[in-house]
Amino acid sequence: VCTIYSLLERWFNDECYAPSDMLDILLLFSEKEGDFKWGIAHHTYPEDLIEPQSWLDKNITFDFNTPLITFKNIEVLDAWVKQKRTFYKKSEPRRLMLSEQNPNSRDYSKRELEKQAACLVYAWKKMQACSSIEAYIAHSWIDAHFEGGLKTGLRKYPDDKTDPYGVKPAWEVYKSLGTDKEAEICEFAKNIIGIESWEDIYKPVNEE
Repeated sequence: VCTIYSLLERWFNDECYAPSDMLDILLLFSEKEGDFKWGIAHHTYPEDLIEPQSWLDKNITFDFNTPLITFKNIEVLDAWVKQKRTFYKKSEPRRLMLSEQNPNSRDYSKRELEKQAACLVYAWKKMQACSSIEAYIAHSWIDAHFEGGLKTGLRKYPDDKTDPYGVKPAWEVYKSLGTDKEAEICEFAKNIIGIESWEDIYKPVNEE
């Protein structure tokens, strides 16, 4: 219990809500008060919500002390839930899903739409190396004006003057994922990301 309160004191004194501290506190309370089957629903997104090229994120690390978890280092969260100390009753892994995210398109120009689609491919390929992730829920299927200028949808604004509900390249990518068309549809993203092989995007996680 002393450990729990020392964590809480540090948490509130810093006037922030660090998710890593919250998870550690939840694990401690689960151990002291009785465990239950809680899981993690993470909103991944790139470091900069406007910039879709998450592979350029700089304020991340590949260890458990990372200040952010984005598409670029999602393997950190995957590694965290695979630690036996985090398991439900030390025997069953916690459930993990990416419950709201999508890369943004700054505008509807060909280049910006391709960047958005490339980041969606990037996120999917990173997820394929993370066996604990159960779902990717795209937000949103269409662009929405209430998002403050963000265009994270797979289709354009419903009231777009020239192409209402217009299909973005990201829509074509999303439809192909998990199908026999995936490899062909996703190949374009390598050039935008600047890699030759999908293995180039995976990084080892320092779990110390």
